[in-house]
Amino acid sequence: MMKNTNKTIIMLAVCAIICGCSDDGKKGNIAMQPEEVAVALPIVKPIEEWDDYTARIEAAKSVEIRARVSGYLTKINFSEGQMVKEGDLLFIIDPRPYEAKVMSAKAKIKEVEARLALAKSNVARAENMYKSTVISKEELDTRRAELLAQEASLASAKAELRDAELNLEFTHIIAPVSGRVSEAMLDEGNLVTADSSLLTTIEKNDIVQAYFEASERDIVGYDEIGLFGKIDQKSLWGPKWSFV
Repeated sequence: MMKNTNKTIIMLAVCAIICGCSDDGKKGNIAMQPEEVAVALPIVKPIEEWDDYTARIEAAKSVEIRARVSGYLTKINFSEGQMVKEGDLLFIIDPRPYEAKVMSAKAKIKEVEARLALAKSNVARAENMYKSTVISKEELDTRRAELLAQEASLASAKAELRDAELNLEFTHIIAPVSGRVSEAMLDEGNLVTADSSLLTTIEKNDIVQAYFEASERDIVGYDEIGLFGKIDQKSLWGPKWSFV
């Protein structure tokens, strides 16, 4: 009876193994079936490579405004950050001392012109007297020398008048270029020193320059693709850049 029981257990085990193998085979056949795959063709189009840098933007040209004459600042004729045009009035320095110098130079010219007229008359009389042998040649030469001296004095007086008029004109400080003006460095009432005191700055922002630092690896790469050869500094032309 024990033998029959062992045979029965062995047969059941064999059947279980055969059934298990049969199930695994079915499962394996199901797993190896091909699945559906979506296929898409690649898109071909030109692309642009970009490198990002942190840059400092500055105007290509800027002008420091300084006074050509000394005096007290009486008027500021612009607002900070305002766009100004070439020839616009920016500052006024007290013109009264320079107006007085102009008047003095004009008076000196009239004085010299009077002496010059007298010297011309003296030369004319001296020439007639010399023809009549009344005076010597030396006396005639003296009169002529006096005339030349007065002519030189008149030229000097006119130059002084021109200098005084220029100084008076410089009391009105105008914009030498068009651009954006910065703040006024001095307030009204302060003393301005000629060629020394900085009054303001004008920047021409129609052309700007970007300053940034690039790695040596990037620079070598740009050189290899010929980027630097595409930049023309004279005509200010080159590859397109994007600033954010």
